[in-house]
Amino acid sequence: EQAYKPDTRVELELGPGEAALLKFAGNAAGVTEFLFHNKEGRLDVLYACAGEPYNSTRVTPQRPRNSRTISKVDAPEWMQCDVQCEFRDGIAHVTFLTETISAERVRKIQEDQEKAREARMDKQRRILTWDDAADIPAFKMVIPGPHDPSLRQLRQDYELDKVVAGAANDYERLQRLVKWTHDRWKHSGDNTPSKSDPLTILAEAKEGKRFRCVEYAIVVTGCAQALGMPARRLALKREDVETAKSGAGHVVAEVWLDSFEKWVFVDGQWDVIPEKDGKPLNAVEFQDAIGRKAPNLKLRSSSDVKEDIYLYWVAPYLYYFDVNLDQQTFGADSDHAEANRRTPKEGKIMLVPKGAKNPTIFQGKSPIGNCTYISSPKAFYPNPKTP
Repeated sequence: EQAYKPDTRVELELGPGEAALLKFAGNAAGVTEFLFHNKEGRLDVLYACAGEPYNSTRVTPQRPRNSRTISKVDAPEWMQCDVQCEFRDGIAHVTFLTETISAERVRKIQEDQEKAREARMDKQRRILTWDDAADIPAFKMVIPGPHDPSLRQLRQDYELDKVVAGAANDYERLQRLVKWTHDRWKHSGDNTPSKSDPLTILAEAKEGKRFRCVEYAIVVTGCAQALGMPARRLALKREDVETAKSGAGHVVAEVWLDSFEKWVFVDGQWDVIPEKDGKPLNAVEFQDAIGRKAPNLKLRSSSDVKEDIYLYWVAPYLYYFDVNLDQQTFGADSDHAEANRRTPKEGKIMLVPKGAKNPTIFQGKSPIGNCTYISSPKAFYPNPKTP
């Protein structure tokens, strides 16, 4: 691992199974990071900029790549660079080239992009309406506690008490857990673990594997539960969830904090907790604050997260919200296994804006399944401490 300055040309020769990580430090302190991995017959290229999630591309001998790799909407121009990839005699040859631009040009690009981003953000703002007057039967989630054997092992194996040591309250403990989870691996939208539980995910992350938003949510949820904080995975879906071909959803977590007596939105992938007037928000409150352009909306994060970029990125996902009734992060060895047998494993509650369609399919091909649709945030956010 080595940082390369502008006007640098680097040539790599990667044999089968070999990998290289390159970081480009741009004029305006932005960083573009590339990970190349030769997997015998194909070259996997993962790239990200300024802490954003990774994009990926694959190069094969039949389809060599020679192009400007970063084309994301919010990738600043000074962080773009050329990467040429090709195979010769089974060896992946990579040429990485950066370029300089003037400081004056950087400032002009920044100003133009900030204006353009704000204009696009204004188009995405919306105020959703709900129906809290509806009479909705109470639903009960299966949320294991810290005495669950698997959660107890998670707490011990990863010394979670040390992670939160010195925190003044449950909100500070949650902030530390989110940051700790965020730092376990770099995001990849393509990889899945061999088993979807916190211990497996963390063990495989130690081996260098990278995972999706789903896995961040699972680990945050499990760690919070292990420390006695009720937590649930929350699936976010865009309005076009049924017709979009990809990228129609994002997964975060919500954690109950006794100090605020409410559920709180946490995004482990980005290390983000939204706040308004210094108080943490749940997902519905977060969406409303974005829609109303609340001047006192802030993001609590211990990582280098640019608020405007995250808000622009997450806003479309804050339309449909759903949670599974079964919020166990481990399987049948849980001390809640009997309760789980009485709760439909695939049952879920989806919060739908008033007047919106109840979606039944995800990205045009995957049935959403056994789902109860409601339009009441009050019902969607029950007090988990209430018997």
